[in-house]
Amino acid sequence: MRVAWIPLLFLIVITAFSLDTQVIPDSDLRKRVPMTTVFYQDSALTRPIRTPDFTVSRDVDYSVLVQGKRWRAALSPAIHGLWETDLNGRRTYYFAGYTGGAGMAPGTWLLIISFDERGRPVPFYLVGRAHHDSRGIVDVLNLDGTGPELLQQDWAETNWMPDSRSGYYITTLYQQRGLYWYRADGLHGTRSFPLYERWAIIPDTKPELVTGSTFPQGLLADYGNDPRGGLRARVQSSDGRQIQVGSELGCKLNSDPLVVRDTRAGREISIDPSNLPADFQATFTGVRRWPNSDLCSASIMWVTAE
Repeated sequence: MRVAWIPLLFLIVITAFSLDTQVIPDSDLRKRVPMTTVFYQDSALTRPIRTPDFTVSRDVDYSVLVQGKRWRAALSPAIHGLWETDLNGRRTYYFAGYTGGAGMAPGTWLLIISFDERGRPVPFYLVGRAHHDSRGIVDVLNLDGTGPELLQQDWAETNWMPDSRSGYYITTLYQQRGLYWYRADGLHGTRSFPLYERWAIIPDTKPELVTGSTFPQGLLADYGNDPRGGLRARVQSSDGRQIQVGSELGCKLNSDPLVVRDTRAGREISIDPSNLPADFQATFTGVRRWPNSDLCSASIMWVTAE
């Protein structure tokens, strides 16, 4: 599946504050969730690394394999770190790496994994510009004293100003509640989410905070990962890799999602799927529709053995 270019509207995901916007006060940004570093930087993967829940190693093709009990994940070779939290007796893992994107293209990916009562991994996956350092994911905060919250910022290029690249920064907040992450609108810390900043990319100008009523409809994405809130659709895969999604989705995918597949052998997670059935049902979460177009993207495709 090829990524399509949309000339009138270009929407890309960038995780909070890697661009020039200061919509969140420093007092809130200092409320980082403490994390334990499992490994940081690629050089640490010269040998397998073990955690209480899985082993991380490199395959012969340099892809990253995560092997647990009755589950496995195949991740991008361009991994940069892994961190862990243990809050209220529940371990959560944060993987981060690079996409190879440059300029305005999304530069990093973020995979957050928790475990259900059966020991299966439950992923929350985003492609953007997640900011991380040796201590963990910078944009995972505890603003309300209730647990992890992820700040995310989208750039929606709408060209509202003629003859100039222009659009909106959209800052949203995702809250971990149980196994899943949900977009949490409303007051968190000192700000009420979502936040909208209008900007034309002109020298010596800065984004202007505006109300949501001025924001074009259809651009506010929801990347929540609870399959109960996802969209069910028929999927076909003639070669076991490329997918064609039925009309139930209401749009055409322009990029491949992370695939979570349950089989009798266990759960498989992959950024580069293979051996998919020829015809199957799937649930899509994190669907983002492109206004004025029939294209969309999805964060995760959940596949259950039939």
